[in-house]
Amino acid sequence: MAHIASIKQVSPEDLRELRESGCSELFIGVESGSPHILRRIHKTSDTQLIREQISRLFGAGIGVKTYFIFGFPEETLDDMSLTAQLAEDMRDDALRLGGTFRTSVFQFRPYHGTELFRGSQAMGTTIKEKDARFDEELTQRIGRPQYNFESGNFSSVPITTLSDFIARTASLTAVG
Repeated sequence: MAHIASIKQVSPEDLRELRESGCSELFIGVESGSPHILRRIHKTSDTQLIREQISRLFGAGIGVKTYFIFGFPEETLDDMSLTAQLAEDMRDDALRLGGTFRTSVFQFRPYHGTELFRGSQAMGTTIKEKDARFDEELTQRIGRPQYNFESGNFSSVPITTLSDFIARTASLTAVG
């Protein structure tokens, strides 16, 4: 696993050495393609920087598995579109550069004790403690039986739209 800011600090030579040492794939929590959402969750909000660093990994022969989340509190259709577009751009970069790209996509669910759970008022949404429920419909759509839990739709879009974005982004892969 790696953070995008860490990759920025690594020289091209060190990336090649990392690959030669046996590193074939890094897992990176991108979370969103919306600068607005990324700022709200205290992540790197420069999506061009994210894309450039992922492309550097592809160029060094290191595959990338990215993690995305849809359904953040007050997330809009535009925010979700930006996330899906960023994932598609990364897939296209992998195809162009001969890299391997995978996604793992989840519906937002606040974990107890996290800043997002505690700070829901600051996010404009009251997140109440809920039991997570297994989402059988989403499991059927994306074909991944694990990790498909939800505890409500906190975004500003209908749940069907949210599920469409999850399924669409979960299907993106490239094998170089």
